[in-house]
Amino acid sequence: MASGFVEKQYHYLAFGLATLLPLIFLAFYKSYFGFFPGFPKDIPVIVHVHTLLAVIWAVMLVAQPLFIMQGKVLLHKKAGKASYFVFPLFVLTSAILIGNLLRSEHAGFAVIPIGETTIMAGCYVLAIILKHRPTLHMRYMAGAALVLLGPTLGRIVPLLFPTWSALERENVKTALIEILILALLTFDWKSNLPYHPYKFILFAWMVHHICFNLVLMK
Repeated sequence: MASGFVEKQYHYLAFGLATLLPLIFLAFYKSYFGFFPGFPKDIPVIVHVHTLLAVIWAVMLVAQPLFIMQGKVLLHKKAGKASYFVFPLFVLTSAILIGNLLRSEHAGFAVIPIGETTIMAGCYVLAIILKHRPTLHMRYMAGAALVLLGPTLGRIVPLLFPTWSALERENVKTALIEILILALLTFDWKSNLPYHPYKFILFAWMVHHICFNLVLMK
């Protein structure tokens, strides 16, 4: 596949991922970023560590396609190797926070971050395995990035539907993500591009959607 064609796809990816950063900031402004630098003392250290890693991971996701667009392949590879350190730590802090949730009175809702973290990790692993196949690599990495929309929309949707139940809002949030993935899949299919990664990603989200409803509707 021509390098110019691949670079054009990375351009679209970079633009899409760049929209994540302001969304994340706005979604978490009231509950976290707005307190900077005087954070309340009741926010656990693990939350600060997790947030820092999430921001680093999000910035790396945006920077990677930009490096390719600018022909900085070496920087792209170095950032990719750095992710071998950052991403596992991000998943580890996620697991710790999930463990805390499991020990709380809202333990049932742990099914949501468990599912989303599993999808993110699965997409990341597949992206790394397929790192020498750029068109597939970038789509699975996009799938990993899309998971960041979960907690982001999880803060925005309640503002739009304040009277709805937590489960109803979670269904709206997940449906929005599934619609976005379906749109990406449809675009690639109609453009004769490799759309199969999005089939896997959409299937994973649909399984997650069914699972958290089965758990939380009890």
